[in-house]
Amino acid sequence: MFTSVVRSSLWSLSGDCIKVFLTLCAESDPEGYVSASADGIRRLADLSLEDTRAHLARLEAPDPESKDRTRDATVDGKRIERVPNGWRIINLQWYRALARKEAELAKKRKWWNEKGSPAAKRELSNDNGLTEPTRPGTRPTYTETETKDLDTDVELERSPPAAKAARVSALDVARVWDHYRGALNKHRSKLDPKRERLIRTALKSYTVEELYEAINGCAKSDFHMGRLPGKPSKFAGIDLILRDGAHIDQFREFAAMPAGASQDNWWARAQ
Repeated sequence: MFTSVVRSSLWSLSGDCIKVFLTLCAESDPEGYVSASADGIRRLADLSLEDTRAHLARLEAPDPESKDRTRDATVDGKRIERVPNGWRIINLQWYRALARKEAELAKKRKWWNEKGSPAAKRELSNDNGLTEPTRPGTRPTYTETETKDLDTDVELERSPPAAKAARVSALDVARVWDHYRGALNKHRSKLDPKRERLIRTALKSYTVEELYEAINGCAKSDFHMGRLPGKPSKFAGIDLILRDGAHIDQFREFAAMPAGASQDNWWARAQ
C-alpha cells in the first residue's frame, strides 16, 4: 500500500466502496485476479449484496480524475474489470512491480552507503591499503557502469522520453501478458521468467499495441485455436506467437484479415 492512495481519487469514494476495493486487493493472486462472486465479496466485506454490487459497478466505471489515466489511457481510470469467474484489479501488477523495484533500489542504496563505491574506495586508499568508509547517510558518486546498474522501472517512470523508449518496463510486460491471458482464455497460465524474457525481447522491436494485434490474430485463427474439423489441437502458446519477428508479423496479418478469409496455407508459409 502506497501513501499516495490517500491523495488519489479512490479516497473520494465512500468508505464501503474503498472497503470493497481493499477486500479485492487482499484476495487477489499475484497477477491481480480475484476468483469470487459478488456474494463472496459481500461476505468478506460484511456488506449487503445490493451495496456490494453497487460498489463493484462503481469500481468498474471510468474515473476521469484517476491519475492512472496518465499511464494507460485505454482503461479510462477504471480500477477493476469483470473476467471469467471474478474480477481483475487492473493496475495491481504495476503497483506491485513498483513496490518491488523501490525495495530493490532501497537495498542497493543501503549497500552503497555501507560499502561505498569501489571507484571511490580506490581513490581513498592510503599507503597501507586501507580505505575510508562511506559516511552513514551519504550517497556515493557512481561511475557510469554503477549508475546503469541502479536503473529500475521506478527510475524509468522519471526518465526523459528518449530513455524510456530504449527500455522495457514491467508495466508493458504485464499489459501484454494480461491481454494474452484474456484474449486466449489462459487465466490459469502463469508469467514465469522464460515467458517474461520472451515478452521483453518482443517489446524491444514492437509496441504493446502491435503485440496485442499478434495475440488477437492467434485468437482469430481457426487452425491455432483448434476450431477446424478433425483438428482439435491448439497451437496458441505465447512462445509460438512471439517466437520471432516472422511469427509476430504473420499473426498481426491474421488480425487484419477480413472475417471468413482462408487461413489454410498459413503454416506452410510460416515455416
